[in-house]
Amino acid sequence: MKFFPESWVPDPDKKFNQDDQNIINKIIEKLLEEDKNLKLRNNNNFEGSPSKVIRDINQSDYGQQIDVFFSKNEKALHVSFRKFSSYNNKEFHKDDECLSMFNQYLECLHPELLNQPIDRNVLNNIKINKLVGIQIGDYRRGLSGLCVGSVEDNIDRSRNLYNQASKQTDLFVDMIKEKFKID
Repeated sequence: MKFFPESWVPDPDKKFNQDDQNIINKIIEKLLEEDKNLKLRNNNNFEGSPSKVIRDINQSDYGQQIDVFFSKNEKALHVSFRKFSSYNNKEFHKDDECLSMFNQYLECLHPELLNQPIDRNVLNNIKINKLVGIQIGDYRRGLSGLCVGSVEDNIDRSRNLYNQASKQTDLFVDMIKEKFKID
């Protein structure tokens, strides 16, 4: 639960933790494994020209961003992973930036809601104080995301969310390949 403004007490969920990085690395490894012509490439816009850059973006619900640079047949490709953390949003299900993470949250922590229509009354009874995730993509090609655990969650809930996200990496590899036309 958040009591102080973020300028006083920074949100720890806006930083990538080891579990987040493991999921991102799994997605990157799977992309490279499935397409032998896809290679990590250096980016000359950043000091040292690394192929993977972590930077702070600090825009409202976003904290860090990992940019990964690829090339395929001389064509440069860029995939962004943004750490997302939002408190007390009663409208997660209406927010395009949150929708896929919200659905994963429900699927993982409220499986009783699967395969039934979800109306506003059901959504109002689900208490989500904080939604944490990793958004993948960019605004030109569209966003999607993985719901992950919060450092403020109990360990079982957090572990369940990370396990769910880890199981869905193939889905996100396919999504990246489609959005970025990697075939």
